[in-house]
Amino acid sequence: MTIGEKIKNARLSIPMTQSELAKKLSVTPQNISQYERGIKNPKMETIAKIAMALGCRIEDLLELETFDSGAEFDKRRQEIIDSFKGKDTTEVAVAYKPGGEVSRLEITHTTPPITRINNALDCLNDEGQRAAAERVEELTEIPKYQADKTPPESK
Repeated sequence: MTIGEKIKNARLSIPMTQSELAKKLSVTPQNISQYERGIKNPKMETIAKIAMALGCRIEDLLELETFDSGAEFDKRRQEIIDSFKGKDTTEVAVAYKPGGEVSRLEITHTTPPITRINNALDCLNDEGQRAAAERVEELTEIPKYQADKTPPESK
């Protein structure tokens, strides 16, 4: 199954229209249609945004690759890592099974939490944003998550 087919299946399973997904990603519905039909391939950054908008994992949308040699795998792994340079990530880990099949792509974010929260909020409707605000307010009541409010020492 192609990445476009996986995007379409994930979108239809929730259900969501191409226009709704496009709005969440700040792209046109034509972009979504082109991804789903295999006319355009989304960048890894876009795949991550699509996965977030659809509530699925990135690896659910990726096509797994197989490699005939370790050198081919290393080359592809480096291409994936290079595609994330300058993005809001610091680490991309690719795990593979014997035989070369990629089994997991792991991305560690370094975007400031407030930016990640705002990006996630942009993917929610009004009801979802209200629910998210309630969850954040709940976290402020838990001592483990409270900011240190100790005033700095006077000199």
